[in-house]
Amino acid sequence: VDLLVMQAETSGCKTPLQMVSARLRGLPWCRYMKAIENATVPVVKLTADVSLLRAQAGAQYMTELSVEEQEEEEVEERSCIPVDVTFDCNIGNAPIALRDFVCAQLARFPVIRPLVLVLKHFLLQQGLNDAYKGGLSSHAVILLLIFYFNIPEVAASHDAGLDEASPEYMDPCCWYGEWLMRVMQWLSEFPFSDVGIGLQDDCTLSYLPLTDNGFCMLTTGECDPQLPDVDKVTRNELHIEDPFNTGNIAKGCFEWWLVRRSLQGAYRILRQHQETSPLSRIFGGVAEGKVVLDSLFDRGQVSAAMEVVQREQVSKQRR
Repeated sequence: VDLLVMQAETSGCKTPLQMVSARLRGLPWCRYMKAIENATVPVVKLTADVSLLRAQAGAQYMTELSVEEQEEEEVEERSCIPVDVTFDCNIGNAPIALRDFVCAQLARFPVIRPLVLVLKHFLLQQGLNDAYKGGLSSHAVILLLIFYFNIPEVAASHDAGLDEASPEYMDPCCWYGEWLMRVMQWLSEFPFSDVGIGLQDDCTLSYLPLTDNGFCMLTTGECDPQLPDVDKVTRNELHIEDPFNTGNIAKGCFEWWLVRRSLQGAYRILRQHQETSPLSRIFGGVAEGKVVLDSLFDRGQVSAAMEVVQREQVSKQRR
């Protein structure tokens, strides 16, 4: 849950973040709380225990629900919910404008929503989902996918895939899997070390050269992932500019090299995955293979794939 507090006022020498974090420490349902004041956007991260929240709300809340809703609530009670609380200090109406922008893009490209959930869970399994620990934030993940789907060729392919009269029409059973493959390939191969990306509020795309090699890519009109990276050892930067904030919103992702390598490993798992045929399972005694997403969320398999990717890249450089 992401919560934005608007028009918060200071009290004495305490900031709104300090006041909220101090109040949360005394609440029984707050299992974990950490205030991060030195982040790009100061945030209070906490974990809310749903069962204790329900107990505090009292039995009156449950009596107002139907039987089906009560059963759903009982399932939810066994879980904890991570919550991020941010404040509008020094950022004006940018969060509200960004929310409207993202909602409009989700309406334009509904496939983005499930892909974001898959990527966020993948990063969570790898321990790379917290921006204050150097991982990739949800904000950055969403902007990456919005940027990708607004690339003219991708947008055209998306629309053609929904048109049954088009030769590029995609079977609904393959729709999400096909776009997951394409997104993973783009995240694995695009030269982020040399080229930054930017979005305008009208979905105009921009590319920013980060290195001389990136400048050459842009002037020649193509971002070729086969070209060698500049400053491969020292450069570890992902550059994303959103429509409503100045500067790089991903500058805190100092573990980008590990995020990138994990995505490359995930893409290799997707490329190598083969379903066991029904005939082999029925007549050949072959066990049914793992679901591809289970493999994608398996940290051990991703680590093994990352090692293979690294060996392949080293071998390619030595040729």
